[in-house]
Amino acid sequence: MAVNTLRFFRGISFLIVLVAWIFVPSAQAHTTALGVFYAASINPTTHVTSIWEINTTTTRRILTVSYLNPATPADLFPEHEHEALLSAIEQGSFLATTAGTPGVTQAIQGVWQLDSDQLLVQTNTETCDRVAGGCYGYFEFLLADIATGSLTSLHQIEYHNDGAEKSWAGCPSTVHIDTVLPNPEFSKFAFTLKPTGDCYPNPDQSQAYVVDFATLPVQITEIPLANGLSWSPSGTNLAYYVKDACQSSTCVTSLYVQSSAPQLIEQAPLFNATPLFTAWVDDQTVMYQWHFSESSEEPYFLIWHDLNNHTKVEVPLPYYFLSNGMFYLKTHLLGLSYPGGKLLGLPTQPEFTVLAEFPASYPIFYNSRFNSYLFTHLQGSEVTVIDAEFDQFTLNLADFIPSETVIYVAPGR
Repeated sequence: MAVNTLRFFRGISFLIVLVAWIFVPSAQAHTTALGVFYAASINPTTHVTSIWEINTTTTRRILTVSYLNPATPADLFPEHEHEALLSAIEQGSFLATTAGTPGVTQAIQGVWQLDSDQLLVQTNTETCDRVAGGCYGYFEFLLADIATGSLTSLHQIEYHNDGAEKSWAGCPSTVHIDTVLPNPEFSKFAFTLKPTGDCYPNPDQSQAYVVDFATLPVQITEIPLANGLSWSPSGTNLAYYVKDACQSSTCVTSLYVQSSAPQLIEQAPLFNATPLFTAWVDDQTVMYQWHFSESSEEPYFLIWHDLNNHTKVEVPLPYYFLSNGMFYLKTHLLGLSYPGGKLLGLPTQPEFTVLAEFPASYPIFYNSRFNSYLFTHLQGSEVTVIDAEFDQFTLNLADFIPSETVIYVAPGR
């Protein structure tokens, strides 16, 4: 799909620098199996963030974003966020610079490959009070043309989110983006917002959104209080759970599958902090974790639910898996478990068999169910690769982008 030049709110754009190919030798034979992948980095000297395309023999900088933006919050920020900033300055809870105008920074926060032509890019634009603490700004999702580096704005989310203020009683109004999941057709992506800071009495609150960018302008669908998202293999159905009507320590938790309209699959009163996840075996079988009792003494179950004939297979679990912590790699699953803090390899068949075990580490860089590997445990310039056969090796990214601090790694298609 053709990508236009970057359109930012109120016509302010990033400073994009395109550079020529930089050829570097392959440092590890393992990268041959990875094919092309992508990385975002920041230069510790210039504070410029970049997106790179990396394969066995070549590394190419696709685009750069200048960290220091000469524009002001009045030029860049959405109206609601700018008003919140002005109110904080007036109340003395946010200190502006001596010039009276807070400085603005911009950076790349996430990258996901959509197809051979496009990347989905997440950025943040903010101004922060480094003395009193606190930031004001917005996240933005953009399409990046891999060949040219041009950017097209899709959607913005304010830090002080108006929807979160209305939905989350007892929670801070500031939000962060927790999960981003492109669908297998790469015409939509889903993401979740979660409150930044303590949230009582509902510590597991979440708000989900689906962005359809098949045509522009995008279509946004909000799914209040949703979490544990997963796309079906065809990309037409989205599974998720919703915790609503929370009172004291108990909530009614519902599991849905949604195409054009949500379909209720499961419902029960549960602890409001109970983590749940969803995954798909095929377009007809959704897999999820469930707890049929409020008692912590009762086991969790792994459930395979056939949507055609409404039959279920229930397998008890010795522990549970974290929300948004299940990753589908070709024919296997990798799940973040608790207690024990392990990353476990599982089959997709209706049984609980641990096929592989790795130490849990964060963050996990994942693109879609069609990837044959994921990245985890980014430490310095080294990142761990786990493939669909549960082979593991370490990749030194300094061999490809020296003098850069890597902040995000994205598996390729």
